[in-house]
This record gives sequence, structure tokens and C-alpha cells, in this order.
Amino acid sequence: MAVRKQFNDRDLLEFMRCPLRQPQVVTYNRPPDTVLAEEVVKAALIEVFRSPDNAVAPSAASILEWMEAAWPGVEAAGVNKQRFKKFLCVSGARVASRLRRLLQRYTLFQPVTPYELSFSRAAVSGEYAVMTDRKKQGCDKLLILRVRMPGEAHRPDVVNHCRWLHLHTYERRGVPVGTLNYCFGSEEEWLERILEEDAVRPSITSLIDYAISNASVPAPGKHCEDCRTDACIGDCDAEVKA
Repeated sequence: MAVRKQFNDRDLLEFMRCPLRQPQVVTYNRPPDTVLAEEVVKAALIEVFRSPDNAVAPSAASILEWMEAAWPGVEAAGVNKQRFKKFLCVSGARVASRLRRLLQRYTLFQPVTPYELSFSRAAVSGEYAVMTDRKKQGCDKLLILRVRMPGEAHRPDVVNHCRWLHLHTYERRGVPVGTLNYCFGSEEEWLERILEEDAVRPSITSLIDYAISNASVPAPGKHCEDCRTDACIGDCDAEVKA
């Protein structure tokens, strides 16, 4: 029996940028700015969820204090402490204020939690948080929070598809599932329409099959300098999985 592959949802996104990437062999480091934004939000949302009164948006000062607890995750992602401290000093208060405004509009339903989605030949893993709209009564719609960076395209990608499919599959109460994209750098916010499972699952399965079939292609290296797509910026940060 063939060994089932393990993919991270972000690495599948990198494979879509360039088929020479090997998500089942090489893990691609997130850019430092992405690490900082995602990890401080993750740390803050965990504390919001633990708060005895998490139905009320916490103060920006409390959120900023909770963001400091993100250091272990930031360090594990390869960002040094000096850059982390600079981020908190320069951008921390602004990000905390924007996160508070987000929590005034949306209620945290689930903090950032790991997930795994099984397919016939592989499993895809990652993590996400879930929000609900404060203006709506009850949980009439669940929104997966996706932290975005300035300049990112306003369109769905394989990361959002995998996370949507997981929550849609395992949320058994018939509640509609959507995606809330939020950029803490520009305060842009956009919702993605609810997708159809019959369209999403086959597209992810095809991508996984293609990634597995490309396992014999050269790993990113010197030859990538001739690539005209500029998709492989940051390959020098790639680390071979043990």
C-alpha cells in the first residue's frame, strides 16, 4: 500500500505558484511579516477565548499585552527576537487597535485550532480561527478568519478552500460557512461567498494528485534563477524536511 502524503495547506499554495516546488518534501518558510501578523493574532485570540467575558471586545491594551505571548510561535517560525520586539514597538499598538475593532464587529467562536483534512492519497493540515457576526442573532453563519497581507489579491485560494471544506464537512448543524479575509496592515476586509463542496473537493484532489506526480521534478535551486514568473522569491529560506 502506498504511503499517504502529508501536506500543509500553505505549502500547497506555494506549489500552485510554481510546480517545481515540492510541498511533500520541502517546507517553505512564511515571510517574516506574515509570521508576525499571524502569530500575534493567534496568541491574542487564544486569550480572548479564555477570557471569562469573551462576548465583549477586550481593550487594545489587553490585546497588546496578549500579543507578547506570541514569541514562542514567532521563534519557531524562524523570526528573531529583535525583529519581534521592533514589530511590537512600531506596529503593535496599531494592530491591537485594529484587532479590537474587528472583535467589536465579530464574536470569536473558535480560537486558532489545528485541523487535518483527509483525501484518498494525502492529508492536508493547517489551522484557523472561526468568527460570527455580532449583528446577527445566534450562529447563523460561521466565518473562517484568514489573516491577509497588504496587496494580496481578493480571491479565494487553496488555503481558503481547504479550511472551508474542513469546517463545512465537520460542522454538522447545517450552519453556512464562509471566509472572512482581514488585513491588519491596511484594515481591508472582505468576505468570500459560500462555495459548493462538489466544486471544491475535486479541485483540491486534483492539485494533490498533480503535486504527488511531480515528486520527481528538480527541487528549487540554481535552475530557478532562469524562471520568468518571479514566483519563487524566498526559496533560499526553504528547509528540507527531516
